[in-house]
Amino acid sequence: MLLTGKSSSRGLLLGCCLLGSYLICEKKFLNTIDRAENTYHLQNPSKIFLAKTIFGKVRSRILGHILNTEIPISYRRPIYKLLIGQFWNPWGLYRNKDGTKLKEFGYSEKVEYFEETLPQPLENYKSLGELFSRSKRLSDISIKDYSLSSIVSPCEGKVVELGDVLSDQCIQAKHATFSISAVIKDKLPENKSNSKLVFITLYLSPHNYHHFHAPSDFKVYEVKHITGECLPVFKGLASRLNDLFSVNERVVLKGTWSEGEIYYVAIAAYGVADIRLKNFPDLRTNSPKTVPVYIGESCAAHSEDIYKVNIKFKKGEEIGEFRLGSTIILLFRTSKNFRFVVNKEDYVSVGSLLGKVEDKGDISKVGA
Repeated sequence: MLLTGKSSSRGLLLGCCLLGSYLICEKKFLNTIDRAENTYHLQNPSKIFLAKTIFGKVRSRILGHILNTEIPISYRRPIYKLLIGQFWNPWGLYRNKDGTKLKEFGYSEKVEYFEETLPQPLENYKSLGELFSRSKRLSDISIKDYSLSSIVSPCEGKVVELGDVLSDQCIQAKHATFSISAVIKDKLPENKSNSKLVFITLYLSPHNYHHFHAPSDFKVYEVKHITGECLPVFKGLASRLNDLFSVNERVVLKGTWSEGEIYYVAIAAYGVADIRLKNFPDLRTNSPKTVPVYIGESCAAHSEDIYKVNIKFKKGEEIGEFRLGSTIILLFRTSKNFRFVVNKEDYVSVGSLLGKVEDKGDISKVGA
């Protein structure tokens, strides 16, 4: 009994010390946000700090190192087959010739179908990270609408939110919101009488194809790398943590398309938190020496890289890739007659039609 009492006392003391340390660190964090005048409009800084504590950058990098550890070639196929058979779920994007959904197939059929989509043998992928960031054959990417006034999906994933932009606050997931101006780190484009601003958020699960493509023919004139956290972006957290997208590491492409300005936001996620752009091979995200920009512009260690460019992308052209599941946000100006043809919770593949201007006929071809 005496030993049990001592153990309980030590446990209580340790718990009090940990709680005290947490509260002190939280207070410092909140003071830092206050000194920065909360320029990122964080609604619940205390919740952000709690998420930082649980899903810290160090733990994110550890997971990233594990995923990028080379697996001996003799073990690759058994490990990959196990993961594919148990967890790969293409959400009904792919169907058999008779219309049967792949997710209704058995273990062996799923593995066989997955391998058919790969441009190289399964055992050629040296690590789980390489398998997650696998490429696709160009013949497997189908653009569903080539008209200039249409927007197609830039990635494979799930529609989380979409709609007209009526204010700076947009729905992140369910009841949680985020500030658009904070995410793009730019002034929110003004509404005009003959056009409107719309947005769509797409979530890439870890088992999805991780490369992202151009949603339309568009010209990029600014690329902005904004340092931040590496918090998970799955719906369970995104629906409970306001401003998740505003504090995570991200890359913002600013440009124009046929209907007006467009912002293309690639948001990093927990794990590798690595975003690669084909036109910027030296750009590296999730550096251990940088401080998130939202902590304060005056902080000498914060990093925000801005590149003035003149790059033209054709619809469907590859822009870059994630190293683990993440999120894409498209914010763009368009005609009042633009309509989305997808809904929340829909699953899309690269090239799937997301929406188009209804009163403009196809001036080019329409994909099969």
